[in-house]
Parts: sequence; structure tokens; C-alpha cells
Amino acid sequence: MNQKVRVRFAPSPTGSLHLGGVRTALYNYLFAKHHGGEFILRVEDTDQERSTDASRHQQLEELKWLGLNWDEGPEVGGAYGPYMQSLRLDYYQEIAQKLIDIGLAYYCFLTDEQIESLRENDRRWVSPYRDLSIDEARKRILAGDAYVLRFRLPDVPKTYVLNDWVRGEVALSTEGLTDFVLLRFGGMPVYNFCCVCDDHAMLISHVFRGEEHLPNSLKQMLLYDALGWKAPEFGHLSVIVNEERRKLSKRDGAVSVGSFRDEGYLPAAILNAVALLGWSHPDAQDIFSLKEMIRVFDGKRLGASSAYFDREKMRWTNAMHIRQLTADDLWSMLWPYVADLNLPSDAHWPKMALAVYQTEIQTLSDAKLLLAPFSLDAFRIEGVDEIFTWEKTLILLKSWRELLLTKGDYVSSQEFSAFIEAMKEQGLQGKKLFMPLRAAIIGKLQGAEMQMLVQLMPKKELLRRINQLTEVLM
Repeated sequence: MNQKVRVRFAPSPTGSLHLGGVRTALYNYLFAKHHGGEFILRVEDTDQERSTDASRHQQLEELKWLGLNWDEGPEVGGAYGPYMQSLRLDYYQEIAQKLIDIGLAYYCFLTDEQIESLRENDRRWVSPYRDLSIDEARKRILAGDAYVLRFRLPDVPKTYVLNDWVRGEVALSTEGLTDFVLLRFGGMPVYNFCCVCDDHAMLISHVFRGEEHLPNSLKQMLLYDALGWKAPEFGHLSVIVNEERRKLSKRDGAVSVGSFRDEGYLPAAILNAVALLGWSHPDAQDIFSLKEMIRVFDGKRLGASSAYFDREKMRWTNAMHIRQLTADDLWSMLWPYVADLNLPSDAHWPKMALAVYQTEIQTLSDAKLLLAPFSLDAFRIEGVDEIFTWEKTLILLKSWRELLLTKGDYVSSQEFSAFIEAMKEQGLQGKKLFMPLRAAIIGKLQGAEMQMLVQLMPKKELLRRINQLTEVLM
């Protein structure tokens, strides 16, 4: 790189981060870190009707939870702040005045109805206020007339060529474009104007963003040209689509960071899965860490084709990351999901349980269903009365109770195998052996493999359950 890499992620604070926003933040972060540059966070909150402080705080917290810590921005500071657009209004007014002074911006007093009428007659309509003198415009403003500030397009159509990091050469022509708004009535800047002003002021070198912003590039290039500023390099990322190959949106269900976090997805897994939505690892790996991504992400393996979000692939990715965790780390992460279960208090129990179930957990929330049978107050007998009328069932239950009265805190694998063989010698096998036994252990006819169950349930709890069952039967 010939210049210092400075990239930015600039979300609007209007809710939890969507997967598309996470990908934009991630790619910018990786590009900066790979090239020894800086990752800037800028809050684009000029849409005052939709922006909220609560959303801003939520998004900042979600970025930190994901591990995408910014070098400059809110809560961190930096030399080019403030990093919230609502606090930079004086700066936008200053640049707007510069455009007025050089004759490339003018006040327009058209109403929405008048604009619609002009558009019906000519798609590339021209404002009648384009050549209104500044003095006349100011008189109308002082009189209370509503206005916007518009950018004056070149009289002759002009074409700009972007050397896009994702799409190669992209030609953008002003043909058919009309003079566009810079400042709304009341002085609030529009997106394209403040985006250019801030990217210039913050020395942004590269901009990676969604392909929906590609049309905005033309207006932005016009502003860079008019102001004599160097534009950053652009990379317009592919659209993310759902299984119907339509653009992924919040209507597709839980596709926000908040939702994935609640379900029990790990930050590392989310970033891993999102990274592959438009980029491929040079070694064709599917599972990798953030550190590994930084090492290999140079911005050159970005695809322009639509990226399909596969929820099952994301679950699998999460499961692979869960398998890489130590038992201690995994238990601390899944504890909030199982805290209301009255699980055995043995200090070694979590490691014993995870030795059996870690490979079964795809999301942290899965742990509650998997570990629920071990809750010391979970035993409920549900619709199993019929099996206790089967021949020799009472012999089975009596023998099981006798085993539980032997020494030791848990039923060992050897003890359980010997018990099963002894029952088979009594003529019990198949469903007549295993269904009543499972009911005695968990009160249901279906569940985890019994050898796993009994090794993770204290004998005293199993004994309590068989006693409870006996009381019901009697």
C-alpha cells in the first residue's frame, strides 16, 4: 500500500446489527489489520426519526462482543472526531457554503408536488431555481420559505470509472441524473454529502460496503471532483441472499447479532461464517479464527456473485468452534442457558457431562435440552403407565434399585453393562428391558443413550427416582 490504510464502518443506529452490517464491519476490520492500518467507527445518525441512543449503545456493545474493536470512534476518541455525524453539523455547513461560493450548490424552493409535476414531463428535470441569485434566495429564506440545498451537476454529461476492488472497472455516467440534495430543510445533511465530507476529513483510504451503495458512488465522485478532494478506493460487496435467492433482510427471521447471541452462537463462529459470505480462504478452509482471517485477508479474494446465507452451515460452523473450546470455557459460556436447572453439584460433573455432550452441542442453547434430564428436580412420569404392567417389569425395577444401593457415587460403565447382561439372563431384552428402565431413569420413553445417562446421574438421585416411581406404582 502506498498510503496508510484507514477504513471505516459507519452504521446507522436503528436496531441490532444485521448480518450484512457485520460482514461490512468484518471485512473493513480485517483489511485494516492485515495491512497494518486503522479501523474507524463512525455513527451515521443524521436520520433523526429512526436513530436512537439505545440502538447506538446496542451496536457498539455487539461490535465489542464480536471482537471487532475500533481504533478510533465513539468511546475511544481520536484525532478526527467527533465520530457521530449529528455532532458534525457545523462542518457540513462549512463545506456546503464552499460549494455555494464556487457556484456548485444552490437553494431550491420546489415543493414535493412541483417536483413530481416536473418529473412527469422530463425524467431529467431542471430546477427553475438553479440560477437564482444568492441574495434572492436569502430573502426567501428570511421570509420563511422551505428550501433544500442542491448540487449543480455538470451541464455536459460526465462519466467516472471506478477501479472497484470487487467488480473491476465500473463506469458511472451522469446521464439521466438530476441535481441532487445536499442539505434538507433545516440544515440536516443527506447521506452522500456527509459521507464524502467525513471520509475526506478522516483520511479514509478504502471503503468496503454493500453493492446497494454502488449507485451512490456517482454522486460521491461528483462531490470529490467538485471539492478537489481525492476519493478513497472502493469495494462494493456482493448481496447476501436467502434460500429463495432474495436479498436477506430482517424479515427472514433471526439474522441479527442479538438474535444469534441469544440462541447461543459464539462470536468466533459468527465471524467465521460471515467471512465466507463473499470471500474464500486461500487454503479453502471452512473453520478459522479471527487471527487467522487477519493473516490471510488482503481484500483480493472478494466475489461479486450473490452470497447465499445457509443457516444450517452456520450451525455447523458454530458446532465446530464449540468443539475447540476447553470444558471450562464452554461451561462458563453455556451456564446462563442451564443456570435454572438443578444440576448435580459435584465439582467434576460439568467436565463429565461435556465429555459426553460437547460434540452434540451446536448452539449454547442446545445444552438446556441435553442436560435437562440430569436436573435433580426434573423427574416427571409422563404417559408410561402401560409398560409397568408388562411381565417381569417389577423384577427389572427391583434389581435396578438393588444396584443403586451399592457403594459408589455413580453407576460405572462396567456396572451398567453387567446389569444389562443379568437382566437378559432373566429373559428381559429389547423394548421390555430398555423402555421400563429408561422410564425409571428419566420418566420418558425416549432420550439420550442410557449408558450416558446413568454415568452422569448420581446413584442417590437415581435411587430417589426409582423410589418415586415405586410410590406411584403402589
